[in-house]
Amino acid sequence: MISYGHVVEVPLNIQKFLLAKGVSFEIVGNKLMEEQIQKLFPKKYMSISNPCFGRPFDNGHQFYADLKQVKRKLKLNNKDLVIVLTSYINEALGVKRFVQDNSANSPGQD
Repeated sequence: MISYGHVVEVPLNIQKFLLAKGVSFEIVGNKLMEEQIQKLFPKKYMSISNPCFGRPFDNGHQFYADLKQVKRKLKLNNKDLVIVLTSYINEALGVKRFVQDNSANSPGQD
């Protein structure tokens, strides 16, 4: 098997584990993901607009907008787990805002 690096290898292993456990999941990928890589993930939703180091002065706005779209499309709720495998400042800021906006829906807030 070809090694694609951690950005592909980690979700492949997560996918393998979740399939073996019978857990429902969805891989959310970059809209520009190569077709060869997309074929490795049968349950995918291409939603992330920028690569990790794209638009360095965005302050997380696009990643936040992408996360909101993912939440709507996949109907995420407080029992779902979202794992962001690679992040830089934009992703960290986008996740921070997303968590703040959705903290009332997080586990343990009942």
